[in-house]
Amino acid sequence: MIKDLLTGLDAKNELVEWRCRATESLIDSFKESDWKRIFSDISDIHRLEKLLSYDCGQCYVAYNLKTSVPFAFIYAYIEDEKSLKVSLHGGGWISGNTLLNYNAYILLIDAMLEKGIKVRTACQLDNDIAMRFNRSIGFIKYYSSKNYHYLWISKERLHKSKIYKRINKKEAAENPIKE
Repeated sequence: MIKDLLTGLDAKNELVEWRCRATESLIDSFKESDWKRIFSDISDIHRLEKLLSYDCGQCYVAYNLKTSVPFAFIYAYIEDEKSLKVSLHGGGWISGNTLLNYNAYILLIDAMLEKGIKVRTACQLDNDIAMRFNRSIGFIKYYSSKNYHYLWISKERLHKSKIYKRINKKEAAENPIKE
């Protein structure tokens, strides 16, 4: 059931479209050291192609709709089928457009939360950039281990974040929340 929800996800706006990974090769998009930060338990990055094709999740690629160029990926690993929990792992390879990266990440997370999927992620303890990025959109820490912070997010926290409000300013003006 969750695999169907992930496969049928519609995450697109005027700037970004997330597509289920088809034939895109992601291996050359990052240096080996970056891959090991994204997937710390992978000793051989060349095995990633196989991992990203496994049936234990869904791999998405974000496309910039103005240029038709892919710029990021997210692998949604299914943690628990019954409770609809996924853990997100990924990153972007085109730097310089932080707002586009935020827009893409928020778009995909919002689409998952709308479908009732519980979204979590993890950051290495020394990865301050990923931690700040995730916390800025509303992720909160629920556990820390020797090497990782584990985070989760709710739709309410996502929608209350300043960056979500900034990105969705036009939509919020057209559809104000009635209290």
